[in-house]
Amino acid sequence: MMFTGRAAALLAVCWVVFCLLVAATGCRKVYRVEQAGAAARPQQVDLTAAQAISVKQEMESIEAFVARSGWNMQQSGTGLWYEIYGEAAAGAPKVEYGDAVKVAYTLRLLNGSVIEEYTAERPRTWILGKSEMTAGLPEALMMLKKGNKARFILPSHLAYGFSGNGTDIPPRATLLYDLEVVEVLVEPKI
Repeated sequence: MMFTGRAAALLAVCWVVFCLLVAATGCRKVYRVEQAGAAARPQQVDLTAAQAISVKQEMESIEAFVARSGWNMQQSGTGLWYEIYGEAAAGAPKVEYGDAVKVAYTLRLLNGSVIEEYTAERPRTWILGKSEMTAGLPEALMMLKKGNKARFILPSHLAYGFSGNGTDIPPRATLLYDLEVVEVLVEPKI
């Protein structure tokens, strides 16, 4: 049966509302049925506990990676790992919310796969608070001044989370940025 006009629009709205209701009510707990010899009864699995295990495993993986690399990294309260190793020039502007920042960087997965690369001759420009970027990047960039070089490890919750990003960044991927702040344009503010 084919729907047109108002009927199709109403059907689409009903479908969206139905999907939202299912998502809102169906994502808190997962039920599974025991099969191996036990009486068939639903058993509750707490997704919060599963997520906590996943986060713990990712943190252990990051800690092992940092130790193998011999880096002297620190961790922020959000879980961002960082090491600033390049000195900024005296009086260099600090990156702040609303600034346009030109950055040279290499973005990798922890397995070494290069995802993106921008050079000082061809930098990437972001406006903090206006440009689309992963959740952890504004925090990382606001630690820096023009001329700083730094290393940042973004756990998946500060990167692309459970969904990933296309074919290059898999779900739950930890990202590694090696970057340099090429220029800080403090105008215009947002």
